[in-house]
Amino acid sequence: MKLTIHRGSREIGGSCIEVAHCNTRIILDIGMPLVDADGASLEFGKFRNKPLPELQTMGILPQVKGLYKNSSDKSIGAVLISHAHLDHYGLLEHIDESIPVYAGEGTKRIFHINSIFLGQKDLVNPIKPIVSGKSFEVGSLKVTPYLMDHSAFDSYAFVIQGGGKSVIYTGDFREHGRKAKAFEYFLKLAPKRADALLLEGSVLGREDKETLTEADIQKKTTDILKRTDNIVFVYPSSQNVDRLVTFYKAASEAKRLFVIDVYTANVLDILKDTPGVNKLPHPSAQYGNIRVYFPRGVCKTLEAAGRENLLAKFRDYVIRYKEMSENRNKILMTVRPSAMSYMSKINGIEGAPVLYSMWEGYKEDDTFKKFKSFLEQRDMPLMSLHTSGHASIETLKRVSETLLPKKLIPIHTFHPDKYVGLFENVEFHNDGESWEV
Repeated sequence: MKLTIHRGSREIGGSCIEVAHCNTRIILDIGMPLVDADGASLEFGKFRNKPLPELQTMGILPQVKGLYKNSSDKSIGAVLISHAHLDHYGLLEHIDESIPVYAGEGTKRIFHINSIFLGQKDLVNPIKPIVSGKSFEVGSLKVTPYLMDHSAFDSYAFVIQGGGKSVIYTGDFREHGRKAKAFEYFLKLAPKRADALLLEGSVLGREDKETLTEADIQKKTTDILKRTDNIVFVYPSSQNVDRLVTFYKAASEAKRLFVIDVYTANVLDILKDTPGVNKLPHPSAQYGNIRVYFPRGVCKTLEAAGRENLLAKFRDYVIRYKEMSENRNKILMTVRPSAMSYMSKINGIEGAPVLYSMWEGYKEDDTFKKFKSFLEQRDMPLMSLHTSGHASIETLKRVSETLLPKKLIPIHTFHPDKYVGLFENVEFHNDGESWEV
């Protein structure tokens, strides 16, 4: 087999890897880069309408023969998406529409809801669902996906085999979330002594960070709720389902309502019956302490798209300003900067804590800075309560020491040099470089 890291050998984000054997070529992830060549955050809105050749020249799209729309080269057999984080799938809309895309059923549903709420293009490629532990073939390659524990819903690692060789791509993973059993299943069944293990190393370079479990965050949130005589706001990603479940459980323990915006409500609703998912909290009679609020901006977006049905389906669970104002000490409410105008209409929020539960890097965005100013004007303390979606060094070592790969390749890291001394058989490869295994 021949491997090529088109992007991701020395950065977090923009992941794109090619595996080739005989006449078969497959692509593992096609993600947006997070930073430019100078290390500055990329604003993708300004690239949305640029033509493909310009995006390639600018380095936004990696140079991959036959991958993009209207290509005369039809040698790529499939694109495999590990999970629905933009740094792994965000450039998918640019690939040739004839290329089949393999992804989990939950990931497929997230693609669709993002096309409605986030303005992304809905995928027209044929999407073939993958199931953990169930192998499939693309040309001369055999692929086995394994569900992984990660902050993204429905995340997978891939084992690729062909010509007597095997390659493991971990995607993004951890073992301190709510799917630790999936990680153990992967360690047990993934092949030992693979010819190459492409191992993500997102945490390298920030080793001093405490690794909290989701259970830790749940307990800390519950404690805050019980000692706070006011509304408590939380600021998570609406697609970090593990974290939403954590906050739901904390609210339930503290006997509070869990109030979510209509976008978050739709995410939970569309994923609730994903195959293999059990008891995902969502607005329904079954989960009576979940209520929904309707920020005007989101409502306008759905109305303009003719998707009022996505508002109407939650009308039985609506909560309004007056009820929240009168029951502030009985509410845990999800927010984001776009909810500022809604928050300002709730009486008595001055001094209410806001639990920030996302990557610290997002605090540098201008929208967050406006949100922070909004909080400061009301003496609302901002408290960080988060844990990484990525494996700790101890977990990375477990993978290496359990699977014993012949070669361990750094991927999805700003610090590939730190792999030396932590792992055996480390081999470096730069973006664009091809090599045989």
